[in-house]
Amino acid sequence: MIVQDQNESYIDSGKITLQKVVDPGSYLIRVDSGDLSTLDYVLVIGKNFETEPNDCISEANNLGHLERCTVLSGSIEPMANIDFYRFDVSSGTEGYANIFVPTSDGASTELVLYEYNKTKETYLPRHLNEDQIVTYLNEGSYAVRVEGYSIYDTIPGYVLGPVEK
Repeated sequence: MIVQDQNESYIDSGKITLQKVVDPGSYLIRVDSGDLSTLDYVLVIGKNFETEPNDCISEANNLGHLERCTVLSGSIEPMANIDFYRFDVSSGTEGYANIFVPTSDGASTELVLYEYNKTKETYLPRHLNEDQIVTYLNEGSYAVRVEGYSIYDTIPGYVLGPVEK
């Protein structure tokens, strides 16, 4: 990946992931395959990127109230890293969610969806160790855990999404 400004001047590049804060403006992004082979890829441009530490529910990245499709990017590094994201579903925005990590490089992740239980005042698992979660979300608070399938591998980049309402 190569990022250039609107005058095609080089700004930055990355092999698998590139997180870059840029000023408002127009930019060009070029995606190449070094060996000219055909590859699938996911390009995420936005402001939803994982922020460490987010290794437990109390440190989860707070995505706020979700009302539409949300895509975010993160990484499982170092080995055995776990990432958590918290979000809320407001009254009137309840609906089905399809939460998954699209991969094309053989990376394997497991997802766990937690729902906040007001009576017990804690997050309780609702869906365990799945590679995709499709479920109806009522009004409430939720958390998603993303974990690498193998504790021996790092995942330098992943995309979590979409949560569709």
